[in-house]
Amino acid sequence: MGLDRHEFDAKETMKMKRIIGWVAGWFIASALVARGELSVTVAEPKSTGTRAIVKLTMKNNYTNAVESARAVVFLIDAQGKVVGQRTEWVIGGTREKPGLAAGVTAEFNLVVPADKPFEKANVKFTRIILEGGRLVEPEARFGK
Repeated sequence: MGLDRHEFDAKETMKMKRIIGWVAGWFIASALVARGELSVTVAEPKSTGTRAIVKLTMKNNYTNAVESARAVVFLIDAQGKVVGQRTEWVIGGTREKPGLAAGVTAEFNLVVPADKPFEKANVKFTRIILEGGRLVEPEARFGK
């Protein structure tokens, strides 16, 4: 005949646990997929009068192409203070700068105004957009 209340509750509880498990698994899997990275090497900045040239070597370790990436480069003095900065699209963002396919490495030279002496450069990505317009939260800082 029918299920008694205890059996029904146990089956519903198991069903809910399975659903919660699938949803949690989906969230974890989607987080792992989005956890690829854009690895960046910052070369020693070169001083040219009132400017610094900072060479970035970027490798796309995401599974999708990076359509565009915007970065801020900071020039840091011996006391750790910022003495210059520049924000620019380093991948894509304009017609002159193409996107970066998965697994590909590219170099970009950024010219930063530098009125004061500096020791090193740090880079922070403020926006990364993957193929199809998917926005990724950049987490890492890179520096030399």
